[in-house]
Amino acid sequence: MAGPSWGEGATVRRDSRIALVPTLVRREHSSTFHPTRCLLKLTHRGLTIGAGVVLLLVAVGGYLIWSNRWLVGRRAVAIVDPVIRRWAAKEVRRLSDGAYQLTASTIRVDTEHRKIAIDTIVVVTDPVANSKRKEVLPSVTLRFRNCSLDGIDLDQLTAGRGLHVSRAGCDTVALVAEVPTPSAPARVATASDSSSFLTLQKNIDLPREIPFVKVDTLAFPQVRLALGISGRSGRRTAVAFDRLTVRLDSLHYDPKEPVSKRSTLLSRDVTVTLDGFEGSRESSTRLALHHLSASLAQGTVQLDGLIYEPLPGGLSDSLGFSALSVGRLALRQVDWRAFLTRGDVAVGRMNLDSGSITVPIAHRGKPDEPVSFGDDRTVAATLRALGRSIRLDTFALTALRVVEARLRAGDSAVTRIDSLSLAHLRFDTDSATWAGPLPVGPATLTARGISRRNNTDELSLARLAIDLPAGRVIAEGLHVAPRGNDAAFLRRTRYRSGRTALDVGRVEVLGAQLPEYLREGRFNIRRANVSGLALDVMSDKGKLPAPGKSHHRTPQAALRALGLQIHADTVVATGRIQYRERDSMAPVPGVLTFEGVKATLLNVSTDPQQMSDATPLILRADARLMGAGALHFEAEIPLLAPEFRMKWRGSLGEIDATAFNRLIVDATGFRFTRGHISSVRFNATVSNGVANGTVIPRWEGLGIEVPGISRDQTNLLGKLKRAVVKFAANAFVLRDDNPSSGKPALDGTISHRWTAEETLPQFIWFALRDALLPLLKL
Repeated sequence: MAGPSWGEGATVRRDSRIALVPTLVRREHSSTFHPTRCLLKLTHRGLTIGAGVVLLLVAVGGYLIWSNRWLVGRRAVAIVDPVIRRWAAKEVRRLSDGAYQLTASTIRVDTEHRKIAIDTIVVVTDPVANSKRKEVLPSVTLRFRNCSLDGIDLDQLTAGRGLHVSRAGCDTVALVAEVPTPSAPARVATASDSSSFLTLQKNIDLPREIPFVKVDTLAFPQVRLALGISGRSGRRTAVAFDRLTVRLDSLHYDPKEPVSKRSTLLSRDVTVTLDGFEGSRESSTRLALHHLSASLAQGTVQLDGLIYEPLPGGLSDSLGFSALSVGRLALRQVDWRAFLTRGDVAVGRMNLDSGSITVPIAHRGKPDEPVSFGDDRTVAATLRALGRSIRLDTFALTALRVVEARLRAGDSAVTRIDSLSLAHLRFDTDSATWAGPLPVGPATLTARGISRRNNTDELSLARLAIDLPAGRVIAEGLHVAPRGNDAAFLRRTRYRSGRTALDVGRVEVLGAQLPEYLREGRFNIRRANVSGLALDVMSDKGKLPAPGKSHHRTPQAALRALGLQIHADTVVATGRIQYRERDSMAPVPGVLTFEGVKATLLNVSTDPQQMSDATPLILRADARLMGAGALHFEAEIPLLAPEFRMKWRGSLGEIDATAFNRLIVDATGFRFTRGHISSVRFNATVSNGVANGTVIPRWEGLGIEVPGISRDQTNLLGKLKRAVVKFAANAFVLRDDNPSSGKPALDGTISHRWTAEETLPQFIWFALRDALLPLLKL
């Protein structure tokens, strides 16, 4: 850019100190732009060091030119230069209450290119003076190299109408800043808080000849930034870049203008850009970025093509990830003041398009046991441990991938989310906020296309919606199952194991006390409606049992082992249940089905604040057994009881015996040829793991066909496998009717002790089986 014309015959004035100090302070702050807010006090008396340095540089040149009018020579500069630098250093100390010290190299005049330059400007922290402040300022080392002013409007300057420079800047700027833990309690910043953000809170006295300073463009093409911010929790966030470009447009400083009306860094806009960065730092194994741009005035950030793999420490420890990649991230209405002073986040809108994050999951003890990071694992404890306040009005995400890398187990889980929208999220570390009715704000969340897979299992969810103020949760299209089909599951399992797959069309939770869950980890709801339930259980007896005895817990012990405090007044589920079992000699599994299931559960609770030891969970269920017989079942289980206690009862209505052939033909090789079951009624009480009760069966005309045996007198009820085949093969005379002609009906006695090898359904079934089989023999 062409410089102005220069006159001759001017003399040098020695009272230029008034103009020079202000300028130096202003210059410093502007170049710091991104971390500069770290240089500000957390109160309205914060110091904008970079902006002061910028103004110093500009005013230095302006006053030198004004003092000499038409000619600035080396001798004039030599006379004025010491005064300028002493004045600038003194002013920086004044504005920072002694916390910062400024030194600068001599001022040079480039007559050939008609510009004023300073080789080096350095601002450092005086730790002793800073420690004596009521509010400690950030620790700073700020260096400017090869700074200059071009395009000075001499006519305006000589007429006393202020200093107007078309372009100013420095070739390189290096900033290392550490923001200490704020002493004031956090709060979510409001729009009014940003009105004086990054402005000079103490006016700089410009000389009467320069009533104001204006710079069209202030540019720093090469900025190195290393910024650390410590939150109230003690956690530290570190951000570092080597090749930032910082630009301030229309910098304007008028000491008569009220502080509240001054713009960010006294400029119309401050922008930061970074393009095509590829490399690494001491804190990372890889850092690549296609494009980064940020605007303080507009409150925007856009980031494209980020790949970041930090080494342990710094940002990795603060945020807990080991790898991060972002296709595009766009933020709008960013409150820079909140972030750069306290590390808090306040964003109007955030859009993330295509991202991936890897989270290391450490272990201790057994490979499958996650490390515990403390006894308090509530959501509130986790969020408050961040030590940051968060305000996010709207968040929209498309295509996110989360990898949970297990360090010792060798099994990674991958979660994918097609889309997610989150609105009105806000929280801070204040205890009063967390004790209120909306600890994370009136947040709502909707996610679609959620899936999670590890080496063996998979989970998918078509849609999830959470409305915190309404206490409502909706989940649709749930699928939980081992990966692959039955054959793939059997190939992966060395020993005998059951395969369970669950599909649910829709789950609607009403009256969810979500704030209690966030604060205390207790999940209490009023009602849950589950529709479209499809439960498939497959048991294959073709493999040997695992070495040692299998161990199953009682219902009470199993729920205690979960470590969850849950309570639901009512749960209603509708759908179907299918049980498939393949005998070791059978080619395909037999199938037992429960169609049209409608189950109601009352008092589902493990929360001692909601229930007593004697208050039972109540289950009432109705279904069509094998799609034909009406089955009713009820159970009462005091979940908080220290020992295994429960009651169960039920009945089976009329059903043709041949309806069971889908199960027994494939499972055992025999089948019903005829017979009719009139009814079966049963009840039992379990105390200390022992079931005692009765079973009342009624049937007539039962007959089965066994390979190699065809007898009408081989009768069956209940047990559908080898026990009956044994009866038939040994030619036992079985009771084909109950009651039989001329004889009273026989009832069975239930007496069965639970063992750790039995699941709860097996325990109930074995108790019924043991009571029924003696009734078959005449």
